[in-house]
Amino acid sequence: MYKKIVDEWGTVDIVVNSAGVCLTGELTEESLENIDKTIDINIKGTIYSCREALNIMRANKYGKIVNMSSIAAKACSAGFSVYSCTKSAVLALTASLGREAAKIMLMLTVYVQELLEQVCGKISLIKWLEVKMLLVKKYGMLVTM
Repeated sequence: MYKKIVDEWGTVDIVVNSAGVCLTGELTEESLENIDKTIDINIKGTIYSCREALNIMRANKYGKIVNMSSIAAKACSAGFSVYSCTKSAVLALTASLGREAAKIMLMLTVYVQELLEQVCGKISLIKWLEVKMLLVKKYGMLVTM
């Protein structure tokens, strides 16, 4: 996918990893197929996308990656064990990659709209990302929530 983007556009400046699935159910009753699907999309998809994007961004010494997580990463509920686990993994991945790539890029982790509304009132996700980008530009730090 990234090769096609680079071939057509020349580079990759920003990536938003927002694909995800939330297949709910108690762990003991969840099918192995649903567990694998959730892990493959929510964790592996984000890892693979970051890996490919980072290779391009390191060469350019510039880039931004936004990884979407969820309030479920911290506010765990019954029936969401696999989903919460995968979204916690996205938080850990982003924190680690942010430190790996700190000299050349900025990485942000954002939660879903529900948490943003709790924290900031009803603002759009785009507006929230703009606010976070301004904070990072001003303070030069990895922003997580």
